[in-house]
Amino acid sequence: KFFVNAIGAGDPSDPASAPIDDLLRAEADAFGDLVFLDALEEYPIGNMGRMALHWIANHTSAAYVLKLDDDMYIRPLPLLRHLARQQRAMMYWGFFERSGQVVRDQESAHYLPDVLFGHDGVFPPYARG
Repeated sequence: KFFVNAIGAGDPSDPASAPIDDLLRAEADAFGDLVFLDALEEYPIGNMGRMALHWIANHTSAAYVLKLDDDMYIRPLPLLRHLARQQRAMMYWGFFERSGQVVRDQESAHYLPDVLFGHDGVFPPYARG
C-alpha cells in the first residue's frame, strides 16, 4: 500500500482538492493500492509516518513493513534475499542516527523545546528516513 495525505485528495468537494487528487482517487478506485490519511505534514515529527504505522498495525497482518521516503530507491531482490536469511522476530532495520542533536535554537524550523524533549540534548538512536 502507498500512503497519501488526504488533505484535498480524499474528498473531491474539498476546496484544497487539486487536479492531481482526481488521479490519486482514480488510482485508489482502480487498484486499491492507496490509503488516504487525514494528516497535516509535519517535519521533523513525521505525523504521516505515525498515522501510516497505526493504520498498518490495525489493518494488516504483514510479515514486513518497509517505510521509504519518496527520494529513496531499493533493490527488491537483494532486500528479499536478505530478509529471508533473518530470524523471524521483531526487527527494526536501517541506517541509524546515534548522535542526533536536539535543536534548541528558537529561530530554527527544527526547534524542539525542553518541555517536549528535556533529555541531554541528544535523541536516542533511530533509523533515519
